[in-house]
Amino acid sequence: MNLITKAIAMTGLSPLAKTCNVTYQAVRRWEVANRLPRTELTGETNYAQRIAKLTGNKITRRQLLQATSAGWLNNS
Repeated sequence: MNLITKAIAMTGLSPLAKTCNVTYQAVRRWEVANRLPRTELTGETNYAQRIAKLTGNKITRRQLLQATSAGWLNNS
């Protein structure tokens, strides 16, 4: 199970989208890609921090950023 799927299972899709101030469709795109958007790596957004807080740090910011980085490197 990827981390976004795990976060959705833990918190629900709507609360996760609301916490990140995005649509549920955006969260589903992250889930399919198994990563957060590139803007997370450039510091333009802070979704990983928000998700970590929402999950009680059961999914950490570091885990999310590592998965995102790996995902972008594999698709370069």
